Amino acid sequence: MLNANLLKAAIVREGLTQGEFAQKIGISPNTLTSRLTGSSPFNVDEIDKACEVLNLERDEVCNIFLHRASQ
Repeated sequence: MLNANLLKAAIVREGLTQGEFAQKIGISPNTLTSRLTGSSPFNVDEIDKACEVLNLERDEVCNIFLHRASQ
């Protein structure tokens, strides 16, 4: 499950708007919104591009994209 708050923080940390980030990973702002709200998941290519654009370390990738929801 996606940790949207950590992803949003990483976007801001890189000095990007959500719209700019969406463009850089090849999706529309509306698609990004649906990813962030959990309506649809990121695919592997989008995650790879996001990692590149946001300069994510391995532990950050796991914390953002493999986040476990509390039970």
